[in-house]
Amino acid sequence: MEKESLAKPFPCQCLRSKEMYHQADGHAEDLYTSDAFWCTKTLENFGPDGEAADSLECGPGRRCYKG
Repeated sequence: MEKESLAKPFPCQCLRSKEMYHQADGHAEDLYTSDAFWCTKTLENFGPDGEAADSLECGPGRRCYKG
């Protein structure tokens, strides 16, 4: 039996996080580990559609998604 791929889609290109600008020494270089996200379209913690901007929500299912 084959295992299903559980890879999540890459977040929107407009999603930003604190780790994109600052990485603490000795921590993995995951750009989406924090809880501090914002959208470059709105410059707020929500997207143009009014929904939350974060690594789980900003995916291909959103009408404002830019892949």
